[in-house]
Amino acid sequence: MFRSGFLCRTLPLLSQNFAELADRLDSFEREFIELKAFRQAVEATSPKVAEAATEFLKDHKQEVKALRVTSDNPLTSDEFTELNQFYAKQKGKVVPCENLLFINSPNDLIQHSEKIFHQYLVRVSKLARHLNNAPYGLSQMPGIQELKKHYQWSFHDVRNTAVPVDKDSLYPFDRVVRRVFLRHYNVSDLLTKGMTEFAIREQWKSVNDEAMRTHEDLQPFFEEFCLKRVRLRFLVGNYMYLSTKILDIPKAKYGIDDPDDRCVPVFFDHDPADFVGKICKKCSLLTLAKCAVKEFQAKYDAEIELKLAGDADLYFVGNPYITHDIISAMLDDAIIANTDREELLGKPCTKLEVTLAQTPTNKRFVLRVSDTAGGMTLSQSRTQLSCWSLYKNIQHHEDALIRTWTTSPLRLPYAYCAARVIGGNLTVASIEGYGTDRQLYLPSTGLMGVSL
Repeated sequence: MFRSGFLCRTLPLLSQNFAELADRLDSFEREFIELKAFRQAVEATSPKVAEAATEFLKDHKQEVKALRVTSDNPLTSDEFTELNQFYAKQKGKVVPCENLLFINSPNDLIQHSEKIFHQYLVRVSKLARHLNNAPYGLSQMPGIQELKKHYQWSFHDVRNTAVPVDKDSLYPFDRVVRRVFLRHYNVSDLLTKGMTEFAIREQWKSVNDEAMRTHEDLQPFFEEFCLKRVRLRFLVGNYMYLSTKILDIPKAKYGIDDPDDRCVPVFFDHDPADFVGKICKKCSLLTLAKCAVKEFQAKYDAEIELKLAGDADLYFVGNPYITHDIISAMLDDAIIANTDREELLGKPCTKLEVTLAQTPTNKRFVLRVSDTAGGMTLSQSRTQLSCWSLYKNIQHHEDALIRTWTTSPLRLPYAYCAARVIGGNLTVASIEGYGTDRQLYLPSTGLMGVSL
C-alpha cells in the first residue's frame, strides 16, 4: 500500500529505512482492521460490552485531555482568556455563613455545588490574577510563579469538570474538590519562598522604615491575598466536609490520594453531630484552647497554663478549624520567642499563659497568649501583623521547612487575616525587656451575620 507511493519513488537515498517504515505502517493498518472487525463482532453479540467500551473510551478521552496541560503552561489558550478576561473581572458574590447551615441532603448539595462551581472559578481567577499583578516585580519571583501555576491548575481542573446535576455526578465533583483542597493545603511555603527571594533580590539584610515607605504596596498585596485565600479555603473545605457526610464517602475511597489524612474530618473534642461541613453549631472556645494547649505541650514539652475568666459553658456558631489554627499560630509564636531567647542568651524557656475571658453578657470573647520571653521593641511590634515581620531574619527562612501556615514565619499576619474573615480581630502588645501578649477577639454571636 505504501511501498509504491510517491515518497518511496522520490527518496532513493532512504529507500531501505523507508521500506522498514512502510512495513511497520502496513502492520499497524492490518492490526487496526483486525481490531475493528473484532469490535464489530463483539458489539453484535454483546451490547452490554459495547456500552462499557464506549464509557471507557469517554473516560480515556477526559484523561488525555487533562494530560495536555503541561507544568510550564497549565492553561490552554481559551482557558487563559477565560481566566483573565471573564472570570477574574467578575464581581464575586457574597456567601452568608448562615446559609451554609441548611445543607443536609443530596439535593441541597447539588444546589450548593452549582454556586460553589461558579464561585470557585471567579475567586481562583482573582487570586491568580492578583499574584500575576504583584507589585515591585514580586510576581516574577520563582516561588510566586509556582504559586500562581497552582491556582491555574485548579482553574483548569474545575473548568473541565461538569457541574453536578444529580447524586451520581456529585462523586466526580467531590474528587476534583479534594484534589484542589490538597493542592492548596500549604501555600505559606511558596509565599514565604517568593517573598524571601524578593528580599534577596533587593539585597535586604533587614528592613527599616525607609524600605517600608518605598515598598508601601507590599502589605496591601499580602493582606488582600490572605483574605481571599482564607475565604476560598473556607468554602472549598466546607464543601468537601459536607460531601463526605451527605454522600457517606468512606476514607478508604479517598485515602489513596490523601496519605497524610488531610481530608479526614477533625472535630477537636466537639460532638460530630453538631457539625454542618466545617461549621459547628455549638463551638466552644475553651475546648479549642484545651486542644491546642495539649498538642503544643506534647510537641514542645512546654509549660503552658490555661486560665478561665468567666463561664466555661458558652457556645457559639463557629469554624473550629480556622479558630484552632489561629490559637496554634499564637502559641507557636510565643514558643518561638522563648526558644530564640534561649539560643541567643542562654536563658531557659519560661511558662506561657493562655487566658480566656468570656461571659454571657460579653459581645466579644477574648483569648490571650502571654509570654515573658523579653518582648520586643516598639518598631518590631508594629510589624508583627504585617508581611514585614517575615524580614526580621531573612537568612533563617531561605531553607526553612514549612508544613502549614501556623508554623510559617507569616503565621501571625496570616492569623490576623483569618480572624477578620470570621468576624474577629487579632492584636499584639509587647513590653521590651519583659514579654508579649497576643489577643484574639471573636464575636459572641460567632459566624451569624458573617459573610464570605
